[in-house]
Amino acid sequence: MRKIYASIKLLDKENGGRASPIPPVQFRCLLLFAGVKELSAYPYDCRIFFEEGDKGVDPGEEIDNVPIAFLSPEKIFPYIQVGTSFTIRDGKIIGDGVITSIDSCI
Repeated sequence: MRKIYASIKLLDKENGGRASPIPPVQFRCLLLFAGVKELSAYPYDCRIFFEEGDKGVDPGEEIDNVPIAFLSPEKIFPYIQVGTSFTIRDGKIIGDGVITSIDSCI
């Protein structure tokens, strides 16, 4: 499975973020690439893979080198590159991020 790696920043609760931590390991959500014309029409379903543990990821937290996989990678990978930014949606915008590397295996 081909992935991107990103630095992400979650919004804190006071700024519209989640009220509770994101559960550990795998988080299903949508990414919106508003700055990429070919991808800006709608958000794309993805899985963000946080490290295993029982804590989860708190609202307001910043995390580097987070792996992200897409359900439709063939629609996304031709248009993204290192430095591409995105917003994270889970019913509403809960954070943002920037791509720091792209897995080269197909």
